[in-house]
Amino acid sequence: MCLCASDSKPSSSCGRHERSAQHAYEPIRRREVVHSWGELIETWPMSSNQDPILLDLSQFTSPEHAMAVIVRKRGFDDVVKPVLTEAINAMEGPTMLLAFCQSAITRANGLYEGIVREIRASNHPAVFVLMRQLAETVAVVRYVADKPSYVTALLRPEKEWKPGEPKRKKIQSLIDYMDKHYSTQFKAVYAELSELCHFGSTAVWQSHVIVSDQERTAVWSSRPAWRSQRTLYVACAQVLELGEEMAQALVRLAETVTAEATSGKVTGQFYEVSDEEAAAIMNVQVDEE
Repeated sequence: MCLCASDSKPSSSCGRHERSAQHAYEPIRRREVVHSWGELIETWPMSSNQDPILLDLSQFTSPEHAMAVIVRKRGFDDVVKPVLTEAINAMEGPTMLLAFCQSAITRANGLYEGIVREIRASNHPAVFVLMRQLAETVAVVRYVADKPSYVTALLRPEKEWKPGEPKRKKIQSLIDYMDKHYSTQFKAVYAELSELCHFGSTAVWQSHVIVSDQERTAVWSSRPAWRSQRTLYVACAQVLELGEEMAQALVRLAETVTAEATSGKVTGQFYEVSDEEAAAIMNVQVDEE
């Protein structure tokens, strides 16, 4: 990144452009005077009209400990495998609800692993974008687990909707459902994650670090980094809570798949698949290491 401006001819180059490739991606840092000190106060959330989001940061003894605690070695596989195996053993063949459940497990594993990876890389913009997606996935999974007929609204494009079928709900409706039935702070957490992802006031100040109270100065870097140990702990504590919510939601969803299979009332139509495809869908495996 080059921040210099020049009136020279296009063929001219400035010294910064002549840096070797080895130094081409060195972060740019600037020390600047803070005119509004309140803008850089670290709170979570930063919005004045919200109650503080309650997170236990005392569970971490060091940054290294925090980053080790959040790792789920086998993702959500171990927690969901027993009940998912029971569901599959109880059904005649693959169903729409089973397909959704399996995809939800894959998505949850991918998002959670991505968050952990980006936390370790100090890439906070990516962390909070992925975390917001994980929160949305929790909300959708919970809703389908409680109202399995809603799966028909998810497995086909909205333009193929037919009268009498459930319609897609806006994500805010699902967030409100979570707040009402499962978590009194889910809506507040989602609002703060949205502020970070939409590059709002909370996100703007994540790349600035206060270095002197007396001189009223802060440092900005062009490369993502945790602005403080506390901010890292907040991210780790939040992903732990979302991970636990996700685990419970997936187990509940797999239980709903079992209930559907044993009742004989299948949501939607059985998939028309070959024997090989059916065998793959019905086969539950957890990689052994």
